[in-house]
Amino acid sequence: MKGLTNNLHAKVSLLLGLIGLLGLLTLNFYLASVYVNADGKTQALFGIIELENEIYKYIIGIGVTIAIVMDIIAYFKKESGNWIMAAMVTCLITFICIFLSIWKAMI
Repeated sequence: MKGLTNNLHAKVSLLLGLIGLLGLLTLNFYLASVYVNADGKTQALFGIIELENEIYKYIIGIGVTIAIVMDIIAYFKKESGNWIMAAMVTCLITFICIFLSIWKAMI
């Protein structure tokens, strides 16, 4: 039974970080496609549309925060360092991307 739970917290943390990153990429791709297909007036007021989708970033942020907590638990349980490092890097990249408007680079 020990083999099934080996590095469980770090693996779940990595999975949550990757899901959050995928969610952010999907959201930014959606925003970029809406911006490109919008007319001039809508593009001028696109901050309102971006603000409407801000709730999804908060939800992803909650998931990433849970992932970071799980990664800290994995560290204190002395799980594998490679899994912990991969999970922490993924979570930090996802957390930083929450505050960036990546969709602007996609247009």
